[in-house]
Amino acid sequence: MPPPLTFRLLAGCRVSMERGIGFLEGHSDLDAGRAFDSFGGADARAFRSHMDQWLDGANGPKTHFHPFKSDLDHRNCFVFKYKEHRLYGFLCHPEDSDPRFQLCSLCIYATKHEHNSDRRELDRVEQWGKSLSAQEAISKIYPPKLRKGEGRTPWTN
Repeated sequence: MPPPLTFRLLAGCRVSMERGIGFLEGHSDLDAGRAFDSFGGADARAFRSHMDQWLDGANGPKTHFHPFKSDLDHRNCFVFKYKEHRLYGFLCHPEDSDPRFQLCSLCIYATKHEHNSDRRELDRVEQWGKSLSAQEAISKIYPPKLRKGEGRTPWTN
């Protein structure tokens, strides 16, 4: 049996009551955290700046980050970008007590030189976002607050 997945919150960026960013880890396919940790200099500063913008509530510019809302198969996917570097993840609402809170769980790192994102990468992100092991890892940081007589509310977009 493979080791359980873990979720690590992004450190060193702005604190937001409405948004959060972290890394899903614990499987060889989940390389966004390792890639982010390896960035230095301008790459690291640019990614942190873009992440701070999103944490502050910005929804663009699309040259820095964006969801895939018009793509029904990948509507929960999200990407942070700098030059050819891409950090792909999924958006969710893990706090059932605050459905406005949105979390970006980054999963996959890729380099991109063409205009459109590789749909295979987005498919993998969607699979991770739907996996029970990812939900369990995130719930260790954002535990569900069940109300008496109710089940846990869905946390995807």
